[in-house]
Amino acid sequence: MKTDEPVWAIIFFDLPVDTKIHRRDATRYRHGLQELGFGRIQLSVYAKYLVNSSGLEWLAKRVAYGIPTGGAVRMLAVSDVEWSKMLRYEGEKRVPSEDRPEQLTIFDAYNS
Repeated sequence: MKTDEPVWAIIFFDLPVDTKIHRRDATRYRHGLQELGFGRIQLSVYAKYLVNSSGLEWLAKRVAYGIPTGGAVRMLAVSDVEWSKMLRYEGEKRVPSEDRPEQLTIFDAYNS
């Protein structure tokens, strides 16, 4: 993947939620992902658009920080071109893939 091409960072995770403390820690982790600019795609899948891949290593370190004990997290980077080829369904109806965010949304995520 070229460092100058737009990418999507996708986070997949399983976190323990069987106790009140585990649920609290899982909620904190999800909120941390949102503070980094990730949006929820599915229950335990979050994604973030990056204008290029040069920030992936920094982002990976931030994602790894604060993983609750017993949690399993994976991060996958895919090009914007590959993301746009994704097949997406709601029920049996095919719907378009998410579009890249507006430029102001990207900069807002960096400022939060």
